[in-house]
Amino acid sequence: MEANFAAMRGIRRPLDDERARRGCSRLTNELDCPTSNSARHSSLSAEPQCMDASTRPHLTAPQLEAVDLLARAQSVLLTGHVRPDGDCIGSQAALSRVLGALGKTVTILNPDSPEVQFDYLTADCRFLRYAGAPLSAHDLTVLLDCSELSRCGDLGVVLSEHSSKKLVIDHHIH
Repeated sequence: MEANFAAMRGIRRPLDDERARRGCSRLTNELDCPTSNSARHSSLSAEPQCMDASTRPHLTAPQLEAVDLLARAQSVLLTGHVRPDGDCIGSQAALSRVLGALGKTVTILNPDSPEVQFDYLTADCRFLRYAGAPLSAHDLTVLLDCSELSRCGDLGVVLSEHSSKKLVIDHHIH
């Protein structure tokens, strides 16, 4: 039983250059990908593929409005709740990379710094902690992993007074 449990934990290793270029995570679990690199990725194209209308998911009106806000924004501030957890930090890191790839200026600013246990999520992004200084110029604030500015501590008050448009992306039911 102990041998099976140990094997289920998997082995973490650095990604090869090809997978890193495609935006794969810095670390991978060998149990998720037990075959060789060539077999594992034989159905994946090295170049990103656009979805056509038949495979594109249907978006609701609020989702289309969110996509439009993100597309029109030039400078985006991403924030989340006090004591950010993995959901908060992971969603900020992912959205930051996507928006950055689209040429947007992105700032991640939280009421608290990420804990050390989340270093693997913060490795490629700069996470700032709000310390009372004036906010950098931005035209869109995206609140991730919570739906109320009050969950952002003192930062929430400052954000509520800022002229930027506000967008909430949250998986919690409120």
